[in-house]
Amino acid sequence: MDFFSETQMVAVSFIDQDGWWIRNGEVHVSKGTSLPPECIATIYTPSAQGMIGRFNNEAGTWVERKDNRGTPFWSIYGDQFVIDTPDGEVGIDFVTVEPPEYDHEKQEILFENGAWKIFEIRISQKYWDADQNEYLVSARYWECPANHTVNEPPTAESGFGIKLINGEWVALVDHRNKIFWDTETMEVHTVSELGVEPEPGWTEKEPIANSKWDGNDWIIEFDLWLDNVVRPERDRRLAACDYVMMPDYPIELTKRTEWEDYRSQLRDLPATLKAVVEFIPWPTEPF
Repeated sequence: MDFFSETQMVAVSFIDQDGWWIRNGEVHVSKGTSLPPECIATIYTPSAQGMIGRFNNEAGTWVERKDNRGTPFWSIYGDQFVIDTPDGEVGIDFVTVEPPEYDHEKQEILFENGAWKIFEIRISQKYWDADQNEYLVSARYWECPANHTVNEPPTAESGFGIKLINGEWVALVDHRNKIFWDTETMEVHTVSELGVEPEPGWTEKEPIANSKWDGNDWIIEFDLWLDNVVRPERDRRLAACDYVMMPDYPIELTKRTEWEDYRSQLRDLPATLKAVVEFIPWPTEPF
């Protein structure tokens, strides 16, 4: 520590308790005293605006660096802070990119992937998927998922359904839960998706037995009706009385004749029919 031999004004650099330069000026020093601890006789002058020096007592020299005081920085949620020491640094969890302007009452911001994003505050608001299933927003910084919308779906008219396409609700024909029949094979088909039309050759009219499609409706075919209804029943009735015609079956001659006539009428019945009838005129079985 140097003591002055006479009283005088001394040019000094003022420093704070951490050694950072404050300003240059003069200080009155009395004979036999030394400089106050906040004064340095080695004058420091910033080399450029925004620079600051720090006095190294051990080396007796000034070390200059950029003055970071007043530098703003933000949390990833947009909370602002300011560096208050010359050598202060921005932490890795903070950013120096200034946030954009936004409506603090209706919006919030988040810094991610190197950029600020503005989010609408939608907690507890409804949103829908492409099939009109409803959900509630339960998270902050929410972005509407792909194939979803915050726009409520409209009510569909009869025969139509609503589906989300490219972010817009579109009315599509709705054949779901319907049954269709192939007019050639009578095979059953269903439609599982909105907007899908039935294939050509399908009809909603249910087939009836022994019928064919005439282009507008199912029409009973006479030959099919004979082959699939009349003849099988005729054969069943004949088989049911075969035992009567057995040579050793005990029956009077007159009764046998009645049974022969009955069986003959059964055999001839298909040939007597000229059209499909609701009630088939079966001959009466002998008693």
